[in-house]
Amino acid sequence: METAPGSSDPDHPQDADAARSAIESARAEEAATVRRLTPAWFGPAVAALLLVAFTLQAFRPDEGGWRVASAVLILVACLAVAALVGAHYRESIYRQPKTTWNTGAILSVLVVAVIAAAPIFLEPAWGSWVWLCSGILVAGLVITFWGHYRRHGSHG
Repeated sequence: METAPGSSDPDHPQDADAARSAIESARAEEAATVRRLTPAWFGPAVAALLLVAFTLQAFRPDEGGWRVASAVLILVACLAVAALVGAHYRESIYRQPKTTWNTGAILSVLVVAVIAAAPIFLEPAWGSWVWLCSGILVAGLVITFWGHYRRHGSHG
């Protein structure tokens, strides 16, 4: 026996507002099961590590201590990424977001890569200060793009 719409059956909302509310509630519940691929601290941490690495490159004397500091920084960055990947795969999840590489994302990566590589070619002509300028630009862009990702994400 079917119940007519508008009756007191709880499976049939009385009006469109109740139906919309139920749909929004279901979407919010599903969205709560989706987690981002990386935690909020990861983008700023990467930007800080990049800035420190570029700064060390800019002010490097020919002493071994600066080379050791750079090597330690690179090792810390690698271990941080490895720990993040390990934590990511240990967690149980319901659904992961899809990663979509649209034109803007690809261009952003290319811009950061060009700015990061530019000091290698510009240092002989302009001096080591280009490392510092490039580091500031790269760190700023990483923070900007990270903020965009955290706000908008790329869920499917």
